[in-house]
This record gives sequence, C-alpha cells and structure tokens, in this order.
Amino acid sequence: MEFREIIAWLKDDYGLGLGHARAIAHVIRHGAVTEKPSRAQK
Repeated sequence: MEFREIIAWLKDDYGLGLGHARAIAHVIRHGAVTEKPSRAQK
C-alpha cells in the first residue's frame, strides 16, 4: 500500500485531517520511535 493510499483511507474512514493522517501513515510505514534521544552530559 502506498503512502497516499494510507492517507486517503485514514481521511475517508476516520475523518482525519491531512496532518494527522500523514503522521499516522508515517508510523504505519516506518514504525514508532520508542527510544528517547540521549542528553549530552554536562
């Protein structure tokens, strides 16, 4: 499934706006980030 198809599906079925649909489509295609970035030590 292509990125634009996922966005269309989310907008049509769930009534999401473009920004939210794009964010969720990104997670669907690439997975969620689960690690926090490490802070530089002082």
